[in-house]
Amino acid sequence: MLEEGQLIISTPEKWDALSCRWKQRKHVQQVSFSIVDELHLIGDKGGSVLEVIVSRMRYISSRVENKIRIVALSTSLANAKDLAMTKPMYTAIVQHAREGKPAIVFVPMRKHARLAALESFMERINEPVLKETLTCGVGYLHEGLSGTDQDIVKTLFETGWIQVCVISSKMCWGVPLSVHLVVVMGTQCHNGKKNVQSEYPHNLHDNFNAEVVVGVIQNKQGAAEYLTWTFMYRRLTQNPNYYNLQGVSHRHISDHLSELVEYTISELESSKCITVVDEVLLSPLNLGRIASYYYVSYTTIELFSSSLTSKTKLKGLLEILASASEYEQLPIRSGEEELIKRLVNHQRFTFGNPRYTDPYVKANVLLQAHFSRQMVGGNLASDQQEVFLSPSRVLQAMVDVISSNGWLNLALLAMEVTQMLTQGMWERDSRLLQLPHITKELAKKCQENPGKSIESVFDLLEMEEDERHELLQMSEAQLMDIARFCSWFPDIGLTYDVLDGSNVRAGNDVTLQATLERNLEGRTEVGPVFAPRYPKDKEEGWWLVVGDIKSNQLVAIKRVNLQRKSRINLDFTAPAEAGTRTFKLFHV
Repeated sequence: MLEEGQLIISTPEKWDALSCRWKQRKHVQQVSFSIVDELHLIGDKGGSVLEVIVSRMRYISSRVENKIRIVALSTSLANAKDLAMTKPMYTAIVQHAREGKPAIVFVPMRKHARLAALESFMERINEPVLKETLTCGVGYLHEGLSGTDQDIVKTLFETGWIQVCVISSKMCWGVPLSVHLVVVMGTQCHNGKKNVQSEYPHNLHDNFNAEVVVGVIQNKQGAAEYLTWTFMYRRLTQNPNYYNLQGVSHRHISDHLSELVEYTISELESSKCITVVDEVLLSPLNLGRIASYYYVSYTTIELFSSSLTSKTKLKGLLEILASASEYEQLPIRSGEEELIKRLVNHQRFTFGNPRYTDPYVKANVLLQAHFSRQMVGGNLASDQQEVFLSPSRVLQAMVDVISSNGWLNLALLAMEVTQMLTQGMWERDSRLLQLPHITKELAKKCQENPGKSIESVFDLLEMEEDERHELLQMSEAQLMDIARFCSWFPDIGLTYDVLDGSNVRAGNDVTLQATLERNLEGRTEVGPVFAPRYPKDKEEGWWLVVGDIKSNQLVAIKRVNLQRKSRINLDFTAPAEAGTRTFKLFHV
């Protein structure tokens, strides 16, 4: 993408993950023009990522001597006349609505979308729900509504059935509606009268870790110098009290940066992400490399390293996964505790004295509800999608942490959880539930099929066509969906050979060469995985694992992206003691 694209559009987090390895990615070094949108968010909780990527692009430009132009776009809030609150808003809306002209109201948060729509029409509302407000000619849109509800509101508005639409500010870019009046109600999200401050000091650890891993920061002095490229450094002298400075002299600032570096490095060293050599030089450790590679918080990696054991089961693994720092900001809304409590009471794994206001409990229960295919609605549905966006890379990081400890069974279990997440099912459920239109009842019927139990896609394909039709009892359209799924289902052959196997000796290096070959059945490419319960397109990903089942020891692992054919070498060391040992090759 970087090589072929002339224009790259990215979220701050994605560009942070890509650009942190700029030394290995020449195309990142060649970027000469960068546009940063919504820079006013730099003072919010996630604003440190914006600060990191802008600082890094400036730093890269200075090191590779390639000039870069950075254009930052920020919302202007200085003109108070352009702002309105409830009563002025209502007056303006009524004036335009009488003339048959539609209006849009943008509000800061989704809860304001509902409240603002109801307030002026309260005498005609029985319950604060969308269908009631629509009968009054007022609709509202926020990211918690289902896609169907959003489409209905947009259609009603465009056709003139409703005259007013109240929309949360987050949706302002995705609502292509034409109106005569637009009202921006409230500035609670950002106060333009206040100076924007840097949140970077609160998020130094992950950035420092990433820069140490790629070799940009090699010692403590280099870390202090790196800070001089940041927005935080510019703000130190402007607002020293905010950053706990005692003065603004060169000595005060230098001491402050040194203390900041010492504290951050000490924390990273305690979490075993980096090591300090001779009290000055910084070197990355395995956990730090994993955190940087998968763009995962160092606290999450530390949690995995300290909490996972060779005896951890699925319940414990899910609890640890849901306790990752990536879920710390999962919102708990007023009145939502009762909904979470009801969900908790209907899950496979119980909770010991759960706190229903704990974001980690919420993440856990939403994951379990997804595996059980329990429907959640409203805001919980949008939160559940947010929960899905992190586990893919977090789980891969977890697999690497487990593999580093050589725990075979737990590594295989974590890999299975990635498939559970993709397909929305438990590891004990029938594999047929991956197919479209297959319910749990139909899967059970297939397993109990007289003559031969049908438990896999290949079992279904081997049946005679009339027998398959009789068993499934589906319409032609549904059968076509299943046939389409089966034609795309991975059909991969695996062969292997131990190179120079006759000369393997105790304690020597061993190379196992595995060959994977896909049967594409006339197709030219591999499409995304069929995963209707996953919130976005999912590409295939495979692991090859070599392990000793008897001793629960993982000796080699490789992640594989397979198109048509691939040959992979897995290297490991033979046991120190001579004798017969059995190793198994897993393709997951």
